[in-house]
Amino acid sequence: MSATASNLTTADPVRLAEQRTTLSLLSRGRTELVAGQGGLPRDLELFGVDPHLREEIFEERLDQLLGLLRPGPSDLLGTFRERATNVELPATGRDPRDLVWAASSGSPRSVLRGGTRARCDAERHGGRVAPSGPLCEGVSRGVARVRG
Repeated sequence: MSATASNLTTADPVRLAEQRTTLSLLSRGRTELVAGQGGLPRDLELFGVDPHLREEIFEERLDQLLGLLRPGPSDLLGTFRERATNVELPATGRDPRDLVWAASSGSPRSVLRGGTRARCDAERHGGRVAPSGPLCEGVSRGVARVRG
């Protein structure tokens, strides 16, 4: 079940992971999360977020979110959120990369982020997503070349 993208730049990754885990347990694993950076600078400013730090905040929180969704305890370290140690959520039995989609703004950096950290969401056919489609495979090859 997924209805919209969650603005990870202004959302607490712990709260978002808890909500996704709860919904996944209630739906027997039929949930996915779409995490986005947020929209216009003025929208971020309403939540006290410096628009110039949007990508840094998003990347840190995406790493934290994926860590929280892995089995076992997780430590949340970073610049943009208070430190938390030994945070553990109930296991859902699925790889977090299968649970989280990183929305892309279309910039090369955001496409690479989505291709390396979360599921690639660029390939769509008739309203259904094809995570192993040619575009996603191209992103994976591009990431491999960039990493050398």
